[in-house]
Amino acid sequence: MRARSSYRCLTTKVKVEDANVIQGASQQVFDSELFDHLRNVVYGDERTIDKIVVTLENGTQGEEKNLEVLANRNLSSHYDCLLHSSSLLADNCALVKVHPDSFSAKTYLRSVNAPVTGVCNITPLTFECTESDLIEDINQAFWRSCRVLASAVVARTFNDVRLRPLTSSTSHFSDGFFTVNADGLSDVLPSRNELSVLNSMARRFLQLNVPFECVNLSPSQAQEYNINGDSLVRVDGFVTAVEGPVIRSTKLIGDFKIFDTKLRDGVTFAGVALPRGQSTSNYAWNLIVQNGMRKFSHL
Repeated sequence: MRARSSYRCLTTKVKVEDANVIQGASQQVFDSELFDHLRNVVYGDERTIDKIVVTLENGTQGEEKNLEVLANRNLSSHYDCLLHSSSLLADNCALVKVHPDSFSAKTYLRSVNAPVTGVCNITPLTFECTESDLIEDINQAFWRSCRVLASAVVARTFNDVRLRPLTSSTSHFSDGFFTVNADGLSDVLPSRNELSVLNSMARRFLQLNVPFECVNLSPSQAQEYNINGDSLVRVDGFVTAVEGPVIRSTKLIGDFKIFDTKLRDGVTFAGVALPRGQSTSNYAWNLIVQNGMRKFSHL
């Protein structure tokens, strides 16, 4: 039995040279057409429904018990599986840890919105995770997602802006802030009013609960399509390449602010953010912003 895919299928195969990828020394721009095409390449368009068992570790709400759910391979997402346990758990999940049903396969982290590709056990990970070997990975996924969001609002605000690949520019996560680098602004720094517009748009993203859609690529697929990263991520039509998983949705980002810009071989936008649920006072938030501004000024 065949299932009609809900994804749009391109009428012609997209080739490397005309795959809606504009690539140069300092830029790499993608669009939704390429994202949809690669999603069909990776996960299939006309797909045979293949039922698999996915085990949610500690998936029974309020109890340390595993919960087995039936999922559709390459169609059901990890988020869909988590909904069988609790919508609250699914909504608050930042990443999942995937344990493939094979002794030789290694455990890996995956975006919650990514499709389940085989029989496996999954462990939901939230920002309250206390496992020392996972905390840094969750933090990295959060900051990576903030850079994607910042890139989206910069692309929406400024005409003809060309964003530098996130995978080829320094993130500055360890300095307590994130950066996005852009060309095409004629080496003129955005005004304070323009930064205010950026932050207003970002706040609308946070309120709308926009998902970070993702397509995970094999090294050969990334090479074939000249993609510098292991995943393509789409948020509200904006598409970029990343290296590593992203969080489920913009609603998992609480406080967010692009606080300054600097001319550094183009324009660098800098910002700070906190996960939703990590409550802080206005005073503490202002200290976080000031700390980011101080460190950014020394770049």
